[in-house]
Amino acid sequence: MPIVLVSVVLLQIACAVHAVRSGRPHYWIFIIIVAPMLGCIVYFIVAILPDMAQSRTARHAQASLVKAIDPDRDLRTLTDRFETADTIDNRRALAEEYLSRGEHGQAIMLYEGALIGPHRDDPILLQGLAAARFEGRQYSKALATLDRLRAANPDYRSASAHLLYARSLEGAGRDREALDEYLALTSYFPGAEAKCRMAMLLDRLGRAADARPVYQDIVRSLDRAGRPYRDAQREWYELARRHLG
Repeated sequence: MPIVLVSVVLLQIACAVHAVRSGRPHYWIFIIIVAPMLGCIVYFIVAILPDMAQSRTARHAQASLVKAIDPDRDLRTLTDRFETADTIDNRRALAEEYLSRGEHGQAIMLYEGALIGPHRDDPILLQGLAAARFEGRQYSKALATLDRLRAANPDYRSASAHLLYARSLEGAGRDREALDEYLALTSYFPGAEAKCRMAMLLDRLGRAADARPVYQDIVRSLDRAGRPYRDAQREWYELARRHLG
């Protein structure tokens, strides 16, 4: 038997043994057997390497691969938990999963069911419901939900809720009000999204001359920032650069 083939077989055995002993899902053994070399390489990167290095990148790679192999795993797990115990936390977690999958109707139903009794005015649940309504293009209902949140929780502060309010105003066609909210957000919102959305709205309103310095400020500030932060803001950085030509 050629030495390369022996090496591959030994590598498969080592990876399979590691998968069993570390309690990994059984699909890993299938992957290792069906795609010998590639399967072992992928297993090393997403299963063994994180244990060795505990790096954020490796953990993200592992989560991404598991999601690609079994995209419904989280949904099944959260659904099982919810059906076992209909608690506020389980309902909220399942609603967030549906929202991340673009299934807004299911998310709305779950959030509405959670907003009862002592949790009727819970700000986290209300913000989640507003986000689901926004993603479902129910902009007026999203605004009404956020107004309810603010009235019931006057001390609640959330930059993401404020951004959602501005975007809902824009979605509802209330552009002038949206512009005011984006402008207020730019003074404290973490990251470049609020500024970029304000500049895009200015562009859409035919105010390109006002939008351009905002894009320039985004690019300039991110050019000066450290790479981790710039990478985290990559979407808005690239968008601003495209608008600058």
